[in-house]
Amino acid sequence: MSSPTAALSQASVAERPVALPPESERSGDRPDIQLLLLANNLRARAVEILAKAEIMDEARARVTMREVASRYETLAQRVEHGADET
Repeated sequence: MSSPTAALSQASVAERPVALPPESERSGDRPDIQLLLLANNLRARAVEILAKAEIMDEARARVTMREVASRYETLAQRVEHGADET
């Protein structure tokens, strides 16, 4: 049986760099750029939570933290789709 976090790994998160325009072009901080930055931050949190989950002694805590990380990844994907629509 596959867990809800099976698709989320540190590699999959790290392989999704967010390309941003040069600082000089970000003066207005368009909503789409802000959304991409938010998605990137959410993914970074997911990676951090996954790393912390690995050092947990209690299995239930590990599972919970992996679920939280998975939800951060799902939220990042939803935010990205919103950025695509702007």
